[in-house]
Amino acid sequence: MATQIKNVCPVCRNVNELTAAQCRYCGNVLIPPQLPAPPVARLRRWWPLAATGAVSVVLLAIAGFLLFGLGGPAASSETTPPSAVAGDPARGQAVFNRGCNTCHNTNQVTKVGPGLAGLFAPGGPTLPSGIDYGGNLSNGKPITVENVKAWIRSGGQGKIGTMPPSGNIPNLTDADLDDLVAYLRTLQK
Repeated sequence: MATQIKNVCPVCRNVNELTAAQCRYCGNVLIPPQLPAPPVARLRRWWPLAATGAVSVVLLAIAGFLLFGLGGPAASSETTPPSAVAGDPARGQAVFNRGCNTCHNTNQVTKVGPGLAGLFAPGGPTLPSGIDYGGNLSNGKPITVENVKAWIRSGGQGKIGTMPPSGNIPNLTDADLDDLVAYLRTLQK
């Protein structure tokens, strides 16, 4: 019987694709799951080839590809930009209180904009009756760390109201934005 391997996000506990480097629900960086070791019987099938040197050639080719690629720039081991996972939730709460709380609650209750509890949970935050963004932001983009940052920076029109650029927070820095998103990620439904 085959073992079912899942890539479960340690933050939101949602199952992602095996090849995902970032959780599609909350934006958390994922650690690839470890595949089970192959049964010894499979290794024995290939053992006679090792004596012929065929396996050595294949292994050298794979190692060369991994080390040198196809002649392009070296691949980075970092799959998510540092800004996607940076930030201090405590400082983010202070940023939230400088402007976001004018239109948003940290629970599921709608003010001018939706309550932001569960923003990064599957399906997004709780929206007023009759409003459905299909689990996306109101601009139609998936709810990811980078998309939420872009939405806060640019603002835009939703079915509930208008989000002002930079969330109506004067002098919003990139560090403030990282802290704010780190805080938003802590809000649970």
